[in-house]
This record gives sequence, structure tokens and C-alpha cells, in this order.
Amino acid sequence: MMDEHYNYYLSESDLLAHLIPIVSKCPVKSISKNNNEFGLMIEKMLNISSNELPVADYNGIELKCRKKNSIYSLKLFTCNFESDNLFELEHIFNKFSTKYNMKRIFNHSFFANKYSFINSNVLSKLEIDYENEKIDLCFFDNEKKIINNTCFWSFNLIKKRISIKLNHLCLISYNTIYRDSGKYYQIENIDFYSIKNFDTFIQLISEGIIFISTSISTMEKKNGETGIYNHGIGFCIDFKNIQKLFNQNRSVTL
Repeated sequence: MMDEHYNYYLSESDLLAHLIPIVSKCPVKSISKNNNEFGLMIEKMLNISSNELPVADYNGIELKCRKKNSIYSLKLFTCNFESDNLFELEHIFNKFSTKYNMKRIFNHSFFANKYSFINSNVLSKLEIDYENEKIDLCFFDNEKKIINNTCFWSFNLIKKRISIKLNHLCLISYNTIYRDSGKYYQIENIDFYSIKNFDTFIQLISEGIIFISTSISTMEKKNGETGIYNHGIGFCIDFKNIQKLFNQNRSVTL
């Protein structure tokens, strides 16, 4: 388990005791078309205020919600570049983004075990620099000659993000139920995990099991100007691989 910056987190039993009354209210009716609606509902029921701080959601335990049997990957946490964020973000976006529906976007997944196409002329890959303890985001031409490698995340930055965000995980799996009166959510499982260690995290990046995903686009500001909006640079893992990163402490089927 990683060194803990937060030792006041609730025990799994305490958190489960807070979640059981929520389960008893299920199925709960959907009231919006927001893709993250169920997670927002859980946060509201647990009196968790929305914030942009990179800390665990509920007293040291990170909460994640997923639709059961979903094929989508799990975003572990978001983390911007260690380098000059604004400058590097604008530089990378302006150089490698593509046009889509009157906007420019830079939505890609990056892996350490394979090259990914940015466009017909540019490849990308994560390079783990063990000597300098950082992960570089690298761009190459078709001959795999380096074009740009100025963006990186230091091991120390990732360690800090994990220690305050991801030591303990509660994964809530739900299903959707459709009735004449609309869509409803039903909680199916509550699973508790603890992260193994930092070396495992880096090893899984090297194997391409943990990857980095970007979602950046142009958006019109209130003053009418167009600016770059970073929707999140996320460290992600497919759900099928979750127990390669975490030890499962408890699983509750409801």
C-alpha cells in the first residue's frame, strides 16, 4: 500500500454503512441526460461537494461508479503535465489537434508498449525514463524519429497524486432499468480495493495496461473568443485489469 497522506479515511464498514441507505432507495429515477448522472447522484446522497482538488472523494476513499458490464475504461485520476502546463498544452494542441464539427480536438490515448497514430504523419508513444524518474509523452514522424518530447510527468508527481487520490477505492456497479415512467438506476455491487504499490503502477504503464488519455478541444468563451479547454488528462485502466493494480478487500453483492 502507498504511504498515506490522509489517515482519517473511514473504514470500509463505515462507508458501506453510509451506502446501504442509498441502496434501500434504489431503483432511483433518472432526471437528466448527463452521462455522469448516477455518480453525481451518489455524491449528492453522501453530501460530497463537487471540487477540482485532486483528493479522494470521501474521507480518503475514492468513489467510482460504473455501469455493470460496461466496456469503457476506468479513469483513475487526472494529472496535467509536470512541465509548463499552459505553454506545453497550447503547443501540443496547436501542432497535433484535428478539426471536427467546426472545432479542433485532441482526443487520444497514449501507451508505453505501442505506437499510436495521431494522424497519417505523426505517431505517439509514452517513454518511461527510469533514470530521470519521469514519463515522457513523445511524438514521432513516420520513420519514428522524435518530433517532440517536452511533455512529461515525474514519478514524484504521480506518487503524490496516487497517495492522496487512489490508495483506497470503492467501486459501485449499477444497472439501468427502463419502465414506462422512465429510466432508473439499481446498485448491483459495491467493491472495495487497496492499491498495491507504486512499482506495480509503473510496471502496468510499461505493459500498456495503464494508459493516458487526453480530451482537449477549442471552446467559445463568454467574450466570443475561442480558447483551449482541457477536459482532463487521465490515467486509465480497463476494468478487466483492475485487480492487477489493486487488491480487492471486500465485495458486496446486493
